[in-house]
Amino acid sequence: MTPARLTVYCLALTAMLIFSLPSYAQRKRTVDTSVLSRWELSFNPFGLLEPKAAVGVGVGFVLNRHWGLWSETSRLQHLFINPESSSGIRQILQLKYFVHGLPDIFFAAEVRYKGYQYTHTVDLHNATTDEYQRHQLTEHQRFLGTALQFGFRRSIKKSIGLYMEFVIGAGYRHIVYDHQTGAPQGFYRTAKDIDLGDVVENTGIYYPGSIRLVWMFGKKL
Repeated sequence: MTPARLTVYCLALTAMLIFSLPSYAQRKRTVDTSVLSRWELSFNPFGLLEPKAAVGVGVGFVLNRHWGLWSETSRLQHLFINPESSSGIRQILQLKYFVHGLPDIFFAAEVRYKGYQYTHTVDLHNATTDEYQRHQLTEHQRFLGTALQFGFRRSIKKSIGLYMEFVIGAGYRHIVYDHQTGAPQGFYRTAKDIDLGDVVENTGIYYPGSIRLVWMFGKKL
């Protein structure tokens, strides 16, 4: 987990503890009288602070008062350090369940896909000529992940449907495609380089966390 990601995760967790618990206590014995809109747009401003900045927009469709579908497509790019060396795309799809009587609190099951390419310089060896070269290769990698998340929404301006959404969770991701391009014919990476690791990002457990702006609009439920 990167420092930026850890910061967002901690901020989201802190906001949930501050805002969701009092809301839960106040709403526990009340009837749900909130008004929901059918559509929502979302934006993750903290995604710009990641080492690989995520710039994109999410679109959600509310099925009823308890279930909704949401998807986000993001462009991934290093903005500040070697911006030309990397690029990619991330797609997230979530099924959300909003707790009965607590419409601002939800659980989400997600599937995410990330396609990424990264240019780096490695040692290459030609076994036929016993020649070594330093050369740039482009690593193409694809990931799939699944996760469970807990989220909470706080109204910023309810009259126009503007909310702040805090989400934390945990999941598992694995690499499904790994391919390199750019090596001269007959040259291959040395065993030393391969031992340093071929995966641009870590596989295994990941901890998604986000703070998003959400605008709800359209037909009321």
